[in-house]
Order: sequence, then structure tokens, then C-alpha cells
Amino acid sequence: MKVSATTGQLGGKTERRSEKRTGHLSWSMAELRVPGSPTYQLKLKDASRSGAGIIVRPDSRLLAAISVGQEFSLRLLSSNRTQYLPGLFEAVVRHISELKESPYTGHIVVGVALKEITS
Repeated sequence: MKVSATTGQLGGKTERRSEKRTGHLSWSMAELRVPGSPTYQLKLKDASRSGAGIIVRPDSRLLAAISVGQEFSLRLLSSNRTQYLPGLFEAVVRHISELKESPYTGHIVVGVALKEITS
């Protein structure tokens, strides 16, 4: 499993994000497909206009199929309206980190940078 250090709640380090993220997205999901893998629908931990945190089980096969710097298409789905969701985005994996303090302690958060696909 590829797990890297990150900021904020995950390791007590200083926050480096340029935008505040909306948390508590309990009904918001991310749908992604990595080449050679099935389509995954996963819960979002948080989101902003430029990034999102995707919650992944530590035993998920997805973790073996992705790495920091990898690009893929990502569809954000939401049953509640927020200013950031829904939409189709180009995503780049920025970090893969273990959640230390949350209702999902022991799970992995995959942090992605987002660029909206306009066509």
C-alpha cells in the first residue's frame, strides 16, 4: 500500500491547502475508473473547487491501481446541493494517506486536485 504524509487532521502538520474545503459530505460520492480496474463509487471526505478527499477502504484493490501523480477522470455525485458538486473533472492524485482522526479512522483518503471538464 502506498501511503504518504499529508497535512491538516491527518498528521497534525500545518495546512497547505489554498482553499477551505466543505466537509461532512455524507451523501456525496466520487465515481472513478482507473484503466484496468472496475468503476468505483466512493464517499467523499471533503471537497473544494480545486480538490477533493476520497475515502477508500484499506483493503481496496484501488490502492494498488493508483499512485501519486496519476491522472484520471472523476465524476462527483451529490444528493445534497453544495457549491462544488456535482460535475465531471480531470483528477490528479496528490496524496494517499491514512485517516487518523475521523469516523473513518483506519481508512485511506486519496487527495486529488480537480480541473473541471468543460466539453
